[in-house]
Amino acid sequence: MVTFNFSGDVLTDEAAEIWRYFGEQSNVCPSDIRKLCDEAKGDDIVIYFNSDGGVLVAGTEIYSVLREYSGKVTAHIQSRAASSATVAMMACDRIIAEPVSLVLIHNPSTYAEGDAEELRMTAEELDSVKNAIIGAYMGRTKKSREEISALMDKNAWMDAATAKENGLVDEVLSAASVSGGFINGISRVKYPTQKMADEYRAAKNKEKNRISAAKAFLENYR
Repeated sequence: MVTFNFSGDVLTDEAAEIWRYFGEQSNVCPSDIRKLCDEAKGDDIVIYFNSDGGVLVAGTEIYSVLREYSGKVTAHIQSRAASSATVAMMACDRIIAEPVSLVLIHNPSTYAEGDAEELRMTAEELDSVKNAIIGAYMGRTKKSREEISALMDKNAWMDAATAKENGLVDEVLSAASVSGGFINGISRVKYPTQKMADEYRAAKNKEKNRISAAKAFLENYR
């Protein structure tokens, strides 16, 4: 059995690389999961979830990678699984949760500016994104599109018992001492600043140029 800690923000490969360059290691990206599956070589995988979510396209990419994995994948929610982390989690064969853990699903959001027509187009795009997310939840919960949409509209943290009642969790490890219910909340992702991205890319290009120059130098002395 192979284990993996799905901890921190869900990021694209480059964004995760940037944060790690600046010393922030608490994040997950699709290349991490590809590496996990490659190294597991078909063995059972247990993924421990402790994530507030993050970038949706990164979550859906992870979902796809996990769906294609040949072995059994179990999700174990230790503290919380939220937002795009729950989308990725839907690809796991079994989902178990600690009684004190929390699950959050919500409507997609973005920032937009422009005239009324541009804003209407953005709203339509968000509706399309929501429909895609609902598809991932429907595959596990067996709830209707309308029922899942209503759950997403709540934008609320579910305790483990409530998440199980709604089909998002298969098993709660022991009886929760709190009653089922919702706690209002939303996840936030920490994006690298433009300055950080520019500094990272400049350093990466400098290293690339150094390696190219070294190769060219060695080539001349063959």
